[in-house]
Amino acid sequence: MIKIITLSVFSLFLVACGAGSTPTTQPPQVTQNAQQSTQSEQPAEQVSTPTLDALREQGYIRVGVFGATPPFGYITADGEFAGRDPYIARRLAYELFGDENAIEFVNTTAANRIPYLLSYHVDLILANFTVTPERQEQVDFALPYVRVALGIVAPEDSTFESVYDLYGHNLIVTQGTTAQIYFTQNHPDINLQIFGDNTESFAALQDGRGDAMAHDNGLLFAWAHNNPGFKIVEGNIGNQDVIAPAIRQGEPDLLEWLNETILRLREEQFFYHVYEVTLREHFHPDTNPSDHMYN
Repeated sequence: MIKIITLSVFSLFLVACGAGSTPTTQPPQVTQNAQQSTQSEQPAEQVSTPTLDALREQGYIRVGVFGATPPFGYITADGEFAGRDPYIARRLAYELFGDENAIEFVNTTAANRIPYLLSYHVDLILANFTVTPERQEQVDFALPYVRVALGIVAPEDSTFESVYDLYGHNLIVTQGTTAQIYFTQNHPDINLQIFGDNTESFAALQDGRGDAMAHDNGLLFAWAHNNPGFKIVEGNIGNQDVIAPAIRQGEPDLLEWLNETILRLREEQFFYHVYEVTLREHFHPDTNPSDHMYN
């Protein structure tokens, strides 16, 4: 049975991964029934560094994913994790255990991705996690599966046409994201309004508590597509980055397995399939999957 764990550092809001049997012709389905449970904020008991053998003996893998960031990771009204990253997590569970349900999802925010890894709350992070030099000092990233830059979204009736029009204005960012880092370092004349998670950030934008919002461009493309009345001001600014799975440092066998598995999944064009199943309906029809998925 898939488990859902909700760990709260900031306010979280719910919205609408041993050998086994031979793989089916279709990758694992996105939706699975799940029983939601809760866990205290106390760090999980630290154990010896997990290895593939230890995970297989454990019988499941704990994966940190977003629970309120559609279409990349969210919880449906039926209590199921859905979206791009949970879909990939289920396939990894299948590859590792022969069972896509051998997984325990942990509801994660941007700011607690690294803390949850280092405190042994999770074994793996699949939560729209952009690779940066600062993060590489604390965790190990596997091969990437998504390409990403930053974007800016604002009300449709605003006069903003570029990032420079925001100087002296209030820009919403989510704590712990590359958007916060980029604008702090490169555009100090923009006033940053920092919120604890993506749900709070988008609510603040809709409520007018900021003039615009910056985040990963793929997330903003999807959000603006599903929220009339807002426009993309900038669609490709900042560094051209990648998103990848993250694990604790010092787990070389798990990292090697992840990289080998990702390469094999690329060969079968699995990540393009992920785009079609979880993202296509949320993105503009003219979006090229190769502009988003790293295959």
